[in-house]
Formats: sequence, structure tokens, C-alpha cells
Amino acid sequence: MWVRYLGFVLLVVLVAAIVLGALRAQEKLAGRWSRADAPAARHDDAVKAARRRLKAAQRDHAQLVRRAERAVAKVAKDPVIAKVGRATLKQLSICVQGKEHALSPTTTFSLEVVGAVESVLKNNQITKIDQREVYLTVTDRAWADVVKLAGSDLEGARRLVVAGQAAVRNLDQARSERDRRGAVAQAELDRIRADTGEIAAARLTLEDLEGSPPRRIDLPPPPEETDPES
Repeated sequence: MWVRYLGFVLLVVLVAAIVLGALRAQEKLAGRWSRADAPAARHDDAVKAARRRLKAAQRDHAQLVRRAERAVAKVAKDPVIAKVGRATLKQLSICVQGKEHALSPTTTFSLEVVGAVESVLKNNQITKIDQREVYLTVTDRAWADVVKLAGSDLEGARRLVVAGQAAVRNLDQARSERDRRGAVAQAELDRIRADTGEIAAARLTLEDLEGSPPRRIDLPPPPEETDPES
């Protein structure tokens, strides 16, 4: 009976040793392949980083281009100097009754006031009634427009006339300044559009990484390890 029991114990010990040896061998093999896969994992991380770099470079470049385009558009706009009723005076043009006209050295501005402010006695109180009608006339050789305004717009109409006369006197200077600023803004836009060095570098890096990824067949075999316990 003791012999059978001893044999059973030895069998259990033998099976345990075999299982333990198999587990150790599996751990060693997994460790070897893990070390072999490390270059591939590093390559994948490098590809992801290169893609992020390219995307960021494209985004930053697009933002700079849009900003420069807005600057060009802003310079091209004719800024408003004065406005009253349906007359809008700009630096190089005037819009009257919805019609746009370019200013020229022969453009003229004039005002005509018809009527007056009357004082009326009502309920033992003196009330002022503005009966004035203001006519703003803007003319040039090929066109003429008139805007009818209320008496309360008289001061605004006077300011527009003064500003319009000054704009006509300064037309050459205003045009030269607009052209200069436009040229500067356009040159900056062209420079930014052409400045794609960071995008090109990021794309080249990504293409290099994606074009020659490390393959398992190219990797050296895992190093042979000796079991210190063997």
C-alpha cells in the first residue's frame, strides 16, 4: 500500500514538473516575441506621430492663409466715412438711393433747406414744429442724385458734405494708400501660401515611415536564452 501511495506521489510531482516547465517555456517564448515586436511597435508610434505632425502643419497653414485672405479683403473694402438717410459716403465712392458712384475730382456736394422751424401756441404752450425739408444733391458729369432728408438730419447732411468735399480733394492720396496696402497684404498672402516647408517635411517623414515599415521577416530571430536552472 505504501508503495502504491509513493508511486502516486511521484506521479503527481512529475506531472507538476512537466506543467511548470511548459509554463516557463511559454513565458520565455512570449518574452522573446515581445522583444521582437518592440521595433514594430515603435514604428507604429512613429507613424502616428508623423500623421499628427502633418495634420497640425496643414491646419496651422490653412489658418494663416485664411487670416491673410481676410486682410486682403479688408484692404480692398472702401471704408465708410459718413452716412445720413439713404446717402452713404465712402473714401472712394458714394451710394445714393441704392446707386453706387465712384468719386472723381468733378464730384460736387450741395445742400438745400426748404421750410423752417415754426413755433406754435397750443394749450397755452409754445411748441416748435420742424417744417424743414433738406435736399442733399450729389452730382458729377455723368450722373446726379438727390436725397430728401428730414430737418433733423440737417447737421448730419452738413457733415457728409464737408467729408465728401475732403474725400474728393484727397482722392489721389487715398487711392495710392489703398493700392500700397493692398500690395503689401497680397504679397503677405502669396508668401504664406508658398510657405509649405513644414507640411512638406511632415509629409516626407510620413511617406518614409509608411513606405518601408519593418516586417517580422526582416527582424532578427529572438536570441537564444539558456535556462539558468537547467
